[in-house]
Amino acid sequence: MKSPRLSTVDKKILKALLSSTGTVSSASLSEELGIPLSTIQRRRRRLESRLVDRSYTLKAESFGMRTAELFISTKNGSTAEVANKLLTLGAMVDSVVRVIGDSSTSIILDIRFKTNPELLGVIEQIRSLSGVVTVSWIERISIEGQNNDIWQGIINDSSVS
Repeated sequence: MKSPRLSTVDKKILKALLSSTGTVSSASLSEELGIPLSTIQRRRRRLESRLVDRSYTLKAESFGMRTAELFISTKNGSTAEVANKLLTLGAMVDSVVRVIGDSSTSIILDIRFKTNPELLGVIEQIRSLSGVVTVSWIERISIEGQNNDIWQGIINDSSVS
C-alpha cells in the first residue's frame, strides 16, 4: 500500500496531534499552527477518518483491575474458531487478535481481571477449548513511555500534494 499524499498543512496537523499528550482542540491547533480554524476542522475531520486511530481506555488499576496478555497457540486451522469462542468469555475480554509470526502464537487475548484465581480460571477455560494447544501469559506492570518518532518520519516521508 502506498503512502497517502499529505499537504504541508496536513503534516503540521498530524504532527501536532501525535505530539499532544491528550485531546487537543481544533481552536488551539489553529492558534498554535497559525492556520484558520475552518481549515483545521475540515482537514482534521478528513485525517481522523482516514489516518488516525483515536480511542479512550479506562485505567484498569483505577478500578482495582489488572491487565494481561494471553498468547494462545492453536492447531489444525482452528484459529478463527478459537478466536470467536474467546469473544464469548465476557466483559473481561478487551481484545482478541489473530497474529502471524512466531509459530507458537496464533492469538493474543487482552484481558482485564482482579485476582489471580480469576486469571487462572480464564486460562483453564481457554485450555479446555477444542483447538487450543498452549496458553502463556504476561501481566502488564507499567508503560514506561511511548515513542512517536516513527510516525514523524512516516509523515515527513509522505509525498506532498
